[in-house]
Amino acid sequence: MQVKTAFEVGISIRNARQAMGWTQSELAQRMGVTRQWVIRTEKGNDAAELALIMKAFAMLNVGVMVTPRWQINHNQNPPVQSNFDEFTNDILRKIDSLKE
Repeated sequence: MQVKTAFEVGISIRNARQAMGWTQSELAQRMGVTRQWVIRTEKGNDAAELALIMKAFAMLNVGVMVTPRWQINHNQNPPVQSNFDEFTNDILRKIDSLKE
């Protein structure tokens, strides 16, 4: 599923959690957050912290891939100059540091 909104992120987390057979309380306990955080995130609360959302995906064994829209929408041309790879690598380094 390609996610574009906080609501779609919440749906992805809920679907992955249910596929694992976990309750909201079980996911919350494993993540060290409250059940209320899980509920708000699954409802698409766009104020949820990205680090915690990434932790939820990691706990649920869900990979997240960042792809430029021009690669997804083949009818779009790539930007003339793109720092996307540099930007993406920086984000991935930050995500890896959160795992430590």
